[in-house]
Amino acid sequence: MSQEIVNKIVEDLTKNGFEVFDHYLMEDKNYVIFAEKMVLHYDVSSKILIVSFLISAVPDFVGNAILVLDKIKKIRVEVAESFYYGKNNEIFTGEAAHKTFNQTVTDQTIEAFIREQSQINLLRSGNCYKA
Repeated sequence: MSQEIVNKIVEDLTKNGFEVFDHYLMEDKNYVIFAEKMVLHYDVSSKILIVSFLISAVPDFVGNAILVLDKIKKIRVEVAESFYYGKNNEIFTGEAAHKTFNQTVTDQTIEAFIREQSQINLLRSGNCYKA
């Protein structure tokens, strides 16, 4: 019965445009589903589906996913803390995820600005080929 529910979750997510990467039964007899911008944990005994969203998931994405999952009968959907993957495949949750994500965005913005300024400087000061 629980495998049927997991199959229904995967089917409904896929049917509604959410990419599902993998799902499997864990040692504790519960299921994990890895999908686009979310990780789902199905607790067989309580019939609760716990969903954690990637910190960069936009509200429309989260809302649509919850609407799809909420239509599945026989399960209760709960939303857990957001998560974020760090540079060394570390997983951050909650406030640490927000801080790490914001720092990564800041670092990438600065790197892009420096790269752009270097290119502009090269074009202005270099001896360009004249035909």
